[in-house]
Amino acid sequence: MSSKTRRALRDVIASRGRLAIWALLLATALAVVGMTVYRWRQTFGTPSNKPMTLEEMERSGRIVLAYDHDEDDLGTLLDLEAARHFTVTVVADGREYEVRATRDNTVEEILKRAKVTLGPEDEMSHFPGRTVNPGDRIVVERWTRDTVTEENEVPFETVEIASSLLAPGKKRVISQGVNGLALQTYERVMRDGVVVEKTLKEETILQPAVPQRILVGTDGAPISPYDFEWEMDENGVPVDYQAVLTKQRAAGYSANPGAGTACGYLKAAVGHVAVNPKAIPYGTKLYIRSADGRFVYGYAIAADTGTALLQGVVDLDLFYQTYAESCLNGMRQVDVYILEYPKENKKS
Repeated sequence: MSSKTRRALRDVIASRGRLAIWALLLATALAVVGMTVYRWRQTFGTPSNKPMTLEEMERSGRIVLAYDHDEDDLGTLLDLEAARHFTVTVVADGREYEVRATRDNTVEEILKRAKVTLGPEDEMSHFPGRTVNPGDRIVVERWTRDTVTEENEVPFETVEIASSLLAPGKKRVISQGVNGLALQTYERVMRDGVVVEKTLKEETILQPAVPQRILVGTDGAPISPYDFEWEMDENGVPVDYQAVLTKQRAAGYSANPGAGTACGYLKAAVGHVAVNPKAIPYGTKLYIRSADGRFVYGYAIAADTGTALLQGVVDLDLFYQTYAESCLNGMRQVDVYILEYPKENKKS
C-alpha cells in the first residue's frame, strides 16, 4: 500500500470519528431537550398530565414557553423568562419611573431599582412588603417639616359700641382701624413641597393693631365706663341723690389720652367731665342723662373746667374718646344728678 493510500485512509477514519463525536453531542442535546419537555409537562400539566396552553400559562403567571405552531410537536423549547416581565410605575419627587418587574418582586425592591429612598415621614400608596402586579402605580409622598420666621401684618379688629349718641339702629365709624405688625414663627408641614399645615409657635408684636370703632345707636346706652352701683328706679333715675340740676347745657370735648385736668389729680378720660367748680366742686360724683332717658352719659366725676364754663356759656362739658364723638354730642340738654359731694381735701 502506497503512502498516499495510507494517508487517504487515515483522513477517512478521522473524518468519520469527528462525525461520530458530533452525533454523540447531538444525541446528548436531544436527551436534554427531552428531559426539559418532560419537566415542562410535569410542571405545567393539568391533573391529567396534559400540557397547559399558552393562554392558561399566562393566566397562571408562570413562565411562558414558546414552541412551534403545532402544539402536538413542541419543537424547540425556549425558556422565555422575559415573557413574564411587566412594567410598574413609580411616582416620586415630581417624576415617573418605569421599572421592569415580575410577580415575585415586592414594592420595596421596585423602589430600590428606581433608586427611590423613603424618608422617616414619607408615605406610600402601597405596603413595602406587598408583591407587585401588572399596571401598579406606586406613589411616594414626601412629608417634611420646617420652621420659618416672618414679619406679617396683624389685621385690626372691628368693635361695635352701643351708644345713645345716635338714634336707634344708626351706625357711625368713629375711628378707623389700623393693621399692626408682628414677628411670627411658624412650624410648617409640607407634602411634596406644598404647605398643608401652618402652626403659629411664637409671636412678637412690633406694632399693635388699632381697632376700628363703630357706634351703634341704642337708647339709654351709657357713654361712661364708670359704675358707682347706685340704686336706680324703674325709669333709670337715681333713687338717692344730693341735688339735681335740670335742663343743663352740655357740650362735648376731647383731648389727647392722658392729658391733665384742672383738678390736678385726674387725667382726661371718658367719665371725667368739665364743670364750673363754683357750682359743682371737683371730685363730685355725678349721674348725667337727658330728661327722657334716651341719651345717657352715665356716671361721671367732676374733674376739669374751661373758659366757656367759667363764663356761663355752657353748664357742662362731657369728655369723649374721639373728636367725632364730641361732635355727635353737639349741645344737649341734660339733667345732672349730684350723687355725692367730695369730702374735704379728698382726691379720687
